[in-house]
Amino acid sequence: SSSGLPLRRRAAAAVNGDVVYLVGGNDGVRPTASVYAASLGASPAGSVLQFAPLTPLPIAVERHAAVVFGGELLVLAGYGQG
Repeated sequence: SSSGLPLRRRAAAAVNGDVVYLVGGNDGVRPTASVYAASLGASPAGSVLQFAPLTPLPIAVERHAAVVFGGELLVLAGYGQG
């Protein structure tokens, strides 16, 4: 897609300052471990955010929650593969 994001279902998102994270989700076949980030400050109002991949999670997960606490991105609960 033009945002740099692949199709994801059941992913989680979290915001830390001006950074939006999209974490895990399902690619239509299986859970994923992907993590993407975009800067809100780098995008003009009303434009599509440009996401870049970050280091993946240690395990694939979907139907989970994500939150930033104490400067750390935390992923809670959800379903993994295996």
